[in-house]
Amino acid sequence: MVLIAAGCTEKGLDGKDGTNGVDGVYRGFEPELELVNCNCPTNECKRINICPTKDLWFDLNSRIKQIMKISTLDKLEKDIGELIIR
Repeated sequence: MVLIAAGCTEKGLDGKDGTNGVDGVYRGFEPELELVNCNCPTNECKRINICPTKDLWFDLNSRIKQIMKISTLDKLEKDIGELIIR
């Protein structure tokens, strides 16, 4: 697998049990998924407390992380294979 050649170990792909989790692959290259900077710990936005869209962005970010945690490369590979066969 290319990711192993890039320095990821089989166990490191998802940080848990080696099931090739999409979340673990992403975190192998980026520290954390943050759709907007206002969700970062180093946020210095002065409007964070009055931002009308903050909750929407935080919710979207959380939902994407949840989907990435339950998605695996094995499932993506299977889904792609099914598309190619059709």
